[in-house]
Amino acid sequence: MNSWKEQEDFITIIRNGSQEQFKGPQEWFTGDVIVKNLFSENALHTYSGSLVTFQAGARTAWHTHPIGQRLIITEGVGWVQQWGEPIEEVREGDVVWFPAGVKHWHGATPTSSMTHIALSGVFEGNVAEWMEKVSDEQYNKKNKKQALTVKQENIVSIAVFTTIGDLSKLGIALNNGLDSSLTINEIKEIIIQLYAYSGFPRSLNALTTFMEVLEDRKTKGIYDELGKEANSLPADKSNIELGTEIQTKLVGSPVSGKLYEFAPVMDEFLKGHLFGDIFGRGVLDYQTREMVTIGALASMDGVDSQLMSHYLMGLNAGLTQDQIIGIISVLEHEIGHEKAQNAYRLLNETLIDKNLI
Repeated sequence: MNSWKEQEDFITIIRNGSQEQFKGPQEWFTGDVIVKNLFSENALHTYSGSLVTFQAGARTAWHTHPIGQRLIITEGVGWVQQWGEPIEEVREGDVVWFPAGVKHWHGATPTSSMTHIALSGVFEGNVAEWMEKVSDEQYNKKNKKQALTVKQENIVSIAVFTTIGDLSKLGIALNNGLDSSLTINEIKEIIIQLYAYSGFPRSLNALTTFMEVLEDRKTKGIYDELGKEANSLPADKSNIELGTEIQTKLVGSPVSGKLYEFAPVMDEFLKGHLFGDIFGRGVLDYQTREMVTIGALASMDGVDSQLMSHYLMGLNAGLTQDQIIGIISVLEHEIGHEKAQNAYRLLNETLIDKNLI
């Protein structure tokens, strides 16, 4: 018998490697998707089977199936959603049923790839009716609208636009931040902290823009809350002692290494100034300061290792994985897909390295 032709009274083996494999068409998918046709429908069965791998951030377009579809998640973490319902997470071993005619999509999460076997019913030669693509806003809704508050989203936007030096958009973000109940001193702290990451010129420009925003709001009769003042250094500790405590808490262990042996003064600056003088000022809690730092580093080029370190520090400070994904979602909305995809990739690598997913 032919190895590919199924018969009623003989077993059939379709050898691995003999099946057609192709990249998911752009009109049906977003991102990097590989489809491997396992078998087609025939007179013996009215459904087809395929193995589909979605890289992080990839997903189908919205679509329906004429007589339903069943997914078996074989690897990774993914999302599925029915039109009008929340996004649901699926993992290896989960089985999903999509009823006939139900509009839905499925794919990977922003930080993890996902592979599934799809068993799709075929009716009069049709497997699916393809519709519009899942927008970035729809895809990121799980995180942007649930994991971060509006206030936190505005904190990230302020950090991003300060770092990249887009003062026009920064002005909008500052107004939005004040409208979402950020105090004047909280925003000052965000901008002051960022000089350690984006440099004095960017922070000074941002402070000037903030002054202009406040003056403009006053002319409109809007008087914003000043907020609490910064703490003084503890009388019984130097800034290096305080900073070492804060850094150790955020990192999870004392920090040392060849870099700091090569340039000991850098270790002093990090411990004494960044973590002691700045992080020790209060006004913003450690979670918020790490949110600011992650937003800044994710918007920059060439700082992948630092961003990965601060992902872990953010988690140690109490940020959830969904909140970090939410930060990246804001980044994607504000400055585009390329920076966000790099940030998602690095987060995925960080979580895998630490066995957190």
